[in-house]
Amino acid sequence: RFKDSLISRIGKLPIGVRTGTEAGEERVEREDPDVLIVAVGSEPVIPDIPGISDTHVMHVLDTYWEPEKIGERVVIIGGGLAGCETGMHLAALGKSVTIVEMMDRLATDATESHRIALFGMMDGRVRYHARTLCTRITPAGITAIVEDGSERSFEADTVVYAAGQKARSDTAFGLCRAAPRQYFLIGDCTSPRKVKEAVHEGYH
Repeated sequence: RFKDSLISRIGKLPIGVRTGTEAGEERVEREDPDVLIVAVGSEPVIPDIPGISDTHVMHVLDTYWEPEKIGERVVIIGGGLAGCETGMHLAALGKSVTIVEMMDRLATDATESHRIALFGMMDGRVRYHARTLCTRITPAGITAIVEDGSERSFEADTVVYAAGQKARSDTAFGLCRAAPRQYFLIGDCTSPRKVKEAVHEGYH
């Protein structure tokens, strides 16, 4: 709803919008802008796990765009804030969700108050396992090394990976080199963050 609100507000302002248009270095040079603001965002970190390219595997953000591809049993690799919140979202859709995280704790990128509230909402709805390292993805789910060092299988129809984002810094700096005058880099192309930081930085 927040995204739709921003798009609606853009449409009411004298702002030119060109979709389906790649802003490459040649275009920037040709447009010759007085100021260039680069906000090309980030891209998923794809973990080096055998089976990651299988058809029943998807990135955490794709679960929102392609819900029809998600099976009834879901394993999420990565228990950061994105993995946990997506787990709750899928559980609300009636999916059976299990999160595996190799670190000692889940949602370490959340504030403590947010984290407490998050786990209160997850309890009874989403299963989660810390100190659990996914070693491979199989057609039946995943295989992982659990806390005691033994190997365990987790069954899933769909495997979701939430291994973080990386800044599209090469693209961003390439555009800046083409800028004839003043330029700014903002948003996730400098460092992947959250909606709060995006709004704050966009405002300033």
